[in-house]
Amino acid sequence: MIVSLFTVGLWPRTIIVVIFFALYQLAENYLLVPRVFRNTVDMPAAAVLLVALTGGTLLGLAGVIMAIPIAATIKVVLSPPPAKEPAARDGTRASTGATPATDLDSGRGKEPNASRGE
Repeated sequence: MIVSLFTVGLWPRTIIVVIFFALYQLAENYLLVPRVFRNTVDMPAAAVLLVALTGGTLLGLAGVIMAIPIAATIKVVLSPPPAKEPAARDGTRASTGATPATDLDSGRGKEPNASRGE
């Protein structure tokens, strides 16, 4: 912006650059960042925005930076633990229905063919 001011004058290019950066900053702060953090910390976008605004009001820039991780930590601590998978009788996990691929499935672990004398 300063470069634009000294190279082309105040009107119209410098004003256009200032408006562009202001609109970009607003779009990033109110549209993009809440969606990215919602997916990252598994919280609704409105909650992320509210937490960031509250943190910024209380502690300024440091509050904004610290508020979202603190809120995500509180959410994890207060949420119930995930349900455990039922264990099989031999102490391993029960099968979920999908069979894992093994060397035998791909043919690499097959026994030598006895009819050919290998």
